[in-house]
Amino acid sequence: MAAGVPNIRKLESALLVNRAELFRFGTAVLFVIVIMIFAVAQGASGPHGLLLVAAAMIGGYMALNIGANDVANNV
Repeated sequence: MAAGVPNIRKLESALLVNRAELFRFGTAVLFVIVIMIFAVAQGASGPHGLLLVAAAMIGGYMALNIGANDVANNV
């Protein structure tokens, strides 16, 4: 049991370093999932519903990239 403790400590320290990166990635994924749910709720039950959901998700991803680019240009 004690042999695995150093490995767990290494893992914990690695996660602490990348916590901000994981938070940003998780927030972006959550945003795209919310867009998907919103598109489904708005009536994606028609013949092209799946296409509408996919287009909304791509549009949300593009909005994130455009916003990030604007922020980077203003720094």
